[in-house]
Amino acid sequence: MAEHLITRYLRMLEPEGWTYQEVPGSGPPWWKAGCRTRRSKIEVFLCLNDDCLAVQAPVPVSLAGPCQRALWCYLLRLNNEIRLAKFTLDSADQIYLSAEVPLSAANHPSFGDLKAVLTAVRTYFEQFHREIGLLAANRTLAEVWLSLLPQAEELPIEILSGHENN
Repeated sequence: MAEHLITRYLRMLEPEGWTYQEVPGSGPPWWKAGCRTRRSKIEVFLCLNDDCLAVQAPVPVSLAGPCQRALWCYLLRLNNEIRLAKFTLDSADQIYLSAEVPLSAANHPSFGDLKAVLTAVRTYFEQFHREIGLLAANRTLAEVWLSLLPQAEELPIEILSGHENN
């Protein structure tokens, strides 16, 4: 039931520029959606599980090692400022803009909730993906950005990632 509703909701978003396809498989149902922003195209993956509809948009970056600390600090600051979505990392340090649409008592997400989350993901992706890419790739920019952080707020941060430091 919820699968058909999500497909219907995505179809209702087509006039706003969204495209989608349901991806067949034996696991949880999922969809690949996309739309054009003013500067680029965004891909969004939606996966229905028992508790929610998980939404993830990969933020493609080429991360230079010396920029990692600045980028992680920047993403933490963004997560403190934005609503409905958060930047997340996977074990390979791939950045995603992620959100969850809770299932209602009827065990399906509401159209309003799905539309709000997709709008937030599209807006935040458009607003921040270029800055994230620049900070991830430019060592000088990363060093300058870190130097501008207020020293009183700086706490020791231990970065845990899927990579071992030798």
